[in-house]
Amino acid sequence: MQLRLKRDQKAGMTGNVTFKLYFIVDLDPEEAAALQKYKFGKDIVYETPTGAAASAGLRGAEGVGNIGRGLVATLAAKALNQILTVNDMVNGKEIACKDIGEMIAAEEQIKEACNGLSRILYACRHFEGEEIIDVVPFQSEA
Repeated sequence: MQLRLKRDQKAGMTGNVTFKLYFIVDLDPEEAAALQKYKFGKDIVYETPTGAAASAGLRGAEGVGNIGRGLVATLAAKALNQILTVNDMVNGKEIACKDIGEMIAAEEQIKEACNGLSRILYACRHFEGEEIIDVVPFQSEA
């Protein structure tokens, strides 16, 4: 698996700068096959703070059942382009950020999501097998 990042900035007519982060994850054939087999492409791997706040507010809305709240919140956040899924990572996605700090935070979340995806794909490759893990003995500080 490889993560490719591209950073860009554009100045608007008012002088405001918009920062853009484009990313795509390249999978090897075995990883791509696992993604297809286990169908976790729609799993959410990143949600911007704005999207998280919006979804949390919608999830707490009164008059909507628990399942309805979660669905409405997810659909609303996706409509605002605030949620990224495994499919977004594999197909490539561009995120617009209001400042460099937000772009750096998004980049860190994407890297963390890649590490999580890598662990999931590792587990997929090792089903129906045995793994032996050496455990370091506990040593007290006394």
